[in-house]
Amino acid sequence: MKLSILMITYNHEAYLSQALESILMQEVDFQYEIVVGEDCSTDGTRSILLKYQRRYPDRIRAILPENNLGMMRNFMETYQTCCGDYVAILEGDDYWSSPHKLQKQIDFLDANPDFMICFHNAETLSELGGKSGVSLCPPHQKAISGIEDLFFNNFIPTVTAVFRNKLFGDFPEWFEQLSYGDWPLHLLNARFGKIGYLNEIAAVYRIHQGGAASEAMIDTSRYLRNIEGIINVYERFNSYYNFRYESIIARRIPEYYALAGKKAEESGQLLLAAKYYLKCFRFSGLPAMWDRVVRRLRRNISRTNTE
Repeated sequence: MKLSILMITYNHEAYLSQALESILMQEVDFQYEIVVGEDCSTDGTRSILLKYQRRYPDRIRAILPENNLGMMRNFMETYQTCCGDYVAILEGDDYWSSPHKLQKQIDFLDANPDFMICFHNAETLSELGGKSGVSLCPPHQKAISGIEDLFFNNFIPTVTAVFRNKLFGDFPEWFEQLSYGDWPLHLLNARFGKIGYLNEIAAVYRIHQGGAASEAMIDTSRYLRNIEGIINVYERFNSYYNFRYESIIARRIPEYYALAGKKAEESGQLLLAAKYYLKCFRFSGLPAMWDRVVRRLRRNISRTNTE
């Protein structure tokens, strides 16, 4: 089997058909399977999946747990059943927009054995009133990247990734405790070679109520949990890779604590902001700056108490 398409889905009744159709429209010269982990949705997602499986039994393999596993366990167990030489990721609420997407990426990886991951650009489709058609990758996105770049920033849109399968052994025992699986999976794979970028838009990332990333953008508590999740990834991988990339990680962690402090401060949670700023400056070793922030927060707290 040349390619496994990994999909996890939960309560995607309104979107799953479009996601599956965008796979089935792909024009390819190789065999592929669609492996779908359906995590006991409470809407009609499972019935839609089963309808498609009956229609395409040679292509669609449904993973149907009896109990809800949660996003990370569902992701891991679905990934571990993928049999292809390569794996592509498509979540149940996104879709691919070009019928040539997979062929181009597989051709690239076949022709470049020193590349482990291939991705491309994608655009947004907002259902929350925001702007649609926004490119997820910047105009200056590098054509060739490495694990150091990926540690600095997760620049691979999930909906665009294709990578070589079975590069590493078992998932680290802490992997399930992370907040999401795509970036950490790429960090595991990028250790073995380069990352290639195709500069074209061939997929759509949907922003909607109920999407994990979407909610993190509009809700302060979710935003802060997302920041803490990123920091957790850095801390776990720092130890996992024997502190080989600590110079990058030691720079990025305080930057994320600073973002969390700013968000908490903007929402009026001044004591929480102080906690994040303290962690930021303990990591970065800038006590003078920390003193200035403390004085500002004290003024804000005093002003709040007198109003």
